[in-house]
Amino acid sequence: MATQTPRIRVEMLEDQMEELRHLPSRVSELGAQFSHFQAEVRNEFSALRADIAEIRAELATCARQSAVDAEFAAVRAEMKEGLETLGSTLRAEIRAGDEETRYQMRVLHEDVMGRLALLQEELRAGDEETRHEMRVLHEDVIGRLALLQEGLLPGRHRRLASSKTRQASKKKRSG
Repeated sequence: MATQTPRIRVEMLEDQMEELRHLPSRVSELGAQFSHFQAEVRNEFSALRADIAEIRAELATCARQSAVDAEFAAVRAEMKEGLETLGSTLRAEIRAGDEETRYQMRVLHEDVMGRLALLQEELRAGDEETRHEMRVLHEDVIGRLALLQEGLLPGRHRRLASSKTRQASKKKRSG
């Protein structure tokens, strides 16, 4: 630069000054662009904050839903376990009740069968007694029929005779 003439140096300085003259307008433009950029960034950050808040809300909802789902799953598992236990207990109680009922049915069956056997014996005994009485009555009837055929019925013959005597005495009185 020392070798350059002052005139060239002045021209160079003028050129540089010319360029520097445009610098304030450029700085103003840059300032305006920067302000515009700041506004856009603010708007974008606001939108981003809103999106983040929405995402947080969704995550909180999902977390609550996950907690509710987990709680429901725990309740379902607990209910399933309880129902299985209850079912097992009920089945065991039903089996025990069935066994008790079968036992009582066997006892009742044996009792009924014993009573039926006693009734049959009583009927047989009653039948024998009735048969015996029927034989006695049959023999008595046969004997009386035989006497009737012979005309020697003892009680009735006297009655017949006494009734004939009464009839005869009535005729005598009336006649």
